Amino acid sequence: MHHLLTTGQEGAHRRSIRLLDLSAALAQQGRLEEAIHWGMEALKSLEQTRSPRVLQRAIAVEHLLQPWRGESLLTPFTEHLAQLKASLSRGLPVSVAERRAE
Repeated sequence: MHHLLTTGQEGAHRRSIRLLDLSAALAQQGRLEEAIHWGMEALKSLEQTRSPRVLQRAIAVEHLLQPWRGESLLTPFTEHLAQLKASLSRGLPVSVAERRAE
């Protein structure tokens, strides 16, 4: 797969995976604020790579965060992930998907 990605994208891809793994571990420990922080960082990288594999990992983190779905702290993560899901499913850049959702 590395032949399809530029060096910068490959680094962002690996970084996203590591950050989502960290976010998942923190969520499992109940450390919501830290889990959200690192999950958001991973979503920023996902905007660049547009990797289906990273998106699936982000969705897995979202499921781990479900016990806190009523927490306002979770809202930016879930909204950003929803925008990315919509964008990636349509093949659009995130900024275009956001405008269409408005």
